[in-house]
Amino acid sequence: MSNTPRRYYIRLRVLHVEDNPLMARTVRRLLTHASNYADFDILCVANLRDAVEQLNDSTQRWDCILLDLTLPDCVGAATFEAIYKNTEIPIVVLTAEDDIDLRTAIIGAGAQDCIFKGDIGTEILARSIRFAVERCRSLRELRRAVRELEEAKQTMELILGDLDFTFKPTSH
Repeated sequence: MSNTPRRYYIRLRVLHVEDNPLMARTVRRLLTHASNYADFDILCVANLRDAVEQLNDSTQRWDCILLDLTLPDCVGAATFEAIYKNTEIPIVVLTAEDDIDLRTAIIGAGAQDCIFKGDIGTEILARSIRFAVERCRSLRELRRAVRELEEAKQTMELILGDLDFTFKPTSH
């Protein structure tokens, strides 16, 4: 028996929203070398308008969004909010701001992660995307299970409501 960890094949489609061509190439290169985590299919768009168009395209399926907060048509937290309010796809924010308070606030607002671009590396980026996708899958499953339990509870309440629990002595 081998001590090599078992790897499961997974292909993730990533929408990268980034207006800096150098950063877009860097991210693509990093994720190309991240085969321990997943195989990544990446589409990069350079503005919020194109990102929203991709997200609204019913023929596209995205597993994760990599989002720069500074775009030509939107800047800062408004960029995150514009994407977040219209999707349940996990969002990993990449920012040039090395401000822990900003990054904490973005995560508090619903981002799965917020990575300083100066810290970006293959392992950090790939792991963040993979974990974001897995957390969102788990959350969707948990929500589904809660819905099913609520439905079962309502059904049981209906059934119990129809039963007569009054004591009726039997005659002998």
